[in-house]
Amino acid sequence: MARSRNIKPAFFTNDVLADIEPLGRLLFIGLWTLADRQGRLEDRHRRIKAEVLPYDDADVDGLLDALQKRDFIQRYGVGEERFIQITNFNKHQNPHVKEANSTIPAPGQHHTSTVPVSCDASPLPERAGLIPDSGFLIPDSTTSKEVVVASGADDAIVSLDRNANPDCPHQEIIALYHEMLPTGTQVRVWNGARRKHLQARWREAGERQSLDWWRRFFTYCADSEFLTGRVMARDGREPFVVGLDWLVSPQNFAKTIEGKYHRSAA
Repeated sequence: MARSRNIKPAFFTNDVLADIEPLGRLLFIGLWTLADRQGRLEDRHRRIKAEVLPYDDADVDGLLDALQKRDFIQRYGVGEERFIQITNFNKHQNPHVKEANSTIPAPGQHHTSTVPVSCDASPLPERAGLIPDSGFLIPDSTTSKEVVVASGADDAIVSLDRNANPDCPHQEIIALYHEMLPTGTQVRVWNGARRKHLQARWREAGERQSLDWWRRFFTYCADSEFLTGRVMARDGREPFVVGLDWLVSPQNFAKTIEGKYHRSAA
């Protein structure tokens, strides 16, 4: 099933991608719409051609090889099955929060392959223009009791209990919240019930134990006029603006996931 995806202006000026013929570039865009939320799809070039380039006389298998040669995709095999992984897919795309999880094994999970695979997952300098820059920089290390949260104005020290569960990456989730919801209340203190609520939301479902999921969740929240202060309150009061502590409380989290704060359900 084809899905809606994003395309950034840097796509058109990328000089490495420009080495690929126009139909190959168009094919690359088409792969995004066929891929699942992790950027994976079956490597069946005839089917891909029928869905992406049905009216063109194109060698899709050769075009896929050209994309792999320049590290835009990885072609790999698991047993007798062949798959494609779009490189850095989750750095470019924000799949809908309710899009189904991938059922295709990642390239690193396969044991034998008859298809060459590029093992270098780091982006080439020439392709860096396709990757959006983050406006927030997190220091390399912190003490066991602190999380440093970068804001647009200054750096704040966020206190954590000494026994913070390392399984829940509080620092990274807070940074994603600030990045994806810049209009929200900035986090200054993160302890007690706040920490416990986020930890609980992280543990409740396996799919939430991924920073990609939280990026998509915050992106979904950013689409809500109510949560981002774009709905005028009655009686001249200030509009409601969301905070991370509010979002991860049990009732508010459930209502947000259910689409209560969007014009239509998620």
